[in-house]
Amino acid sequence: MCRAAMIRRLLYLCLLLHSLSTFCQTFDTDTIAPQAVPAGHRFSPRQLVLPGALVAAGTTGLFQPVMAWKYELQDAVHTLGGQDRFPFEDYVQYVPALAAVSAGWLGVRAEHETADRLMLSATSYAVTAGLTWALLKRTVVSIRPGIHYTYVASGRQDEITPDANPKYFNSFPSGHSATAFMGAELVRLEYGREHPWLAVGAYAVATGVGVMRIYHDYHWFTDVLAGAGMGILGARIGWWLLPYERSLFQSLFKNDIAIRPVTDGSGAALALSLTF
Repeated sequence: MCRAAMIRRLLYLCLLLHSLSTFCQTFDTDTIAPQAVPAGHRFSPRQLVLPGALVAAGTTGLFQPVMAWKYELQDAVHTLGGQDRFPFEDYVQYVPALAAVSAGWLGVRAEHETADRLMLSATSYAVTAGLTWALLKRTVVSIRPGIHYTYVASGRQDEITPDANPKYFNSFPSGHSATAFMGAELVRLEYGREHPWLAVGAYAVATGVGVMRIYHDYHWFTDVLAGAGMGILGARIGWWLLPYERSLFQSLFKNDIAIRPVTDGSGAALALSLTF
């Protein structure tokens, strides 16, 4: 994909985010809009600054001179031999999101009940996956570091093409980082006011996931920056939309929804109760 097409795709993303922010500010129907959106859930343009800055910083890696710098950094990382290690971040990426849902069951005061936390996590993940996988990874051509060293750096670049090997060229942004930072931001929003160190721990885990993606030659450092931004943005969009989703479900189920963990001593499960 040429640079002009890449820039056009990124402009489409900016337009989508602007439209979504407008929706969050103006969406108001008699059927599903809440009477008053809680202050903590109201959209504010300044909440886009951090994720926007991370995505913008990551995007610079697609162009010179940052592209040359990311190659130099990865050359140094590649010499450490991390490409042969077990990618445990495949599993650790979900730890922050799991903590966002389950910490409240362990006695940590949460901002929302279990049903809302599940709804919030599901919406945030759907938004994050849509922006990361459905939009950017399918449209931005960026070769993965490990594939670069296997084929391009060894003079075998003619053996692969983006059309024939799309998974080799979907490095931007890092999906693992997006998932991990989405969960970390949910932990911060849900528990950070009274338990800031829980949020710090979640962000430390997410940062570790990003570092491991670089160390294992799956992503360039700019991919991780952009992925972190997309994850934080996905969590905040889920947070903004939660009051409207809650109002919709309450209208469908007569304001009686209960989800709680239960155990019989030998196992645990979630119990769901709905009143139509």
